[in-house]
Amino acid sequence: MRQIRRHGFVLIDAIAAVTIVAALGVSMLYALHGYRGAMATLNDAKQAITLAEAALVKLQTGDGLPLSDADTTYDIEPINEGHLLPGRRWVRLRITHRGHEAELIGVVPIVSTPGGGR
Repeated sequence: MRQIRRHGFVLIDAIAAVTIVAALGVSMLYALHGYRGAMATLNDAKQAITLAEAALVKLQTGDGLPLSDADTTYDIEPINEGHLLPGRRWVRLRITHRGHEAELIGVVPIVSTPGGGR
């Protein structure tokens, strides 16, 4: 008796396997893109905090605020609450860096703040 081989079943199996592998590859690329986007967002938020810390140190040493640029804006607001120190003032420093905000409160010399010395 003669046996008939069926090649069509193997071809359909191979096509299904390639389709599954392609779908997994696309989903991995999508996940990698999301991961990179999240890392960029986290990096911008960390950079905002670092810039806020550096700006507060500059104010505390009497150097004044760095200049704002296209990516970063600085806003300083005197706070009139709390214990006042001679020649010093509490301030709230807000930094916006690429859409991410950081806020710090610290004590700085009065001459370092807007309207300082008044």
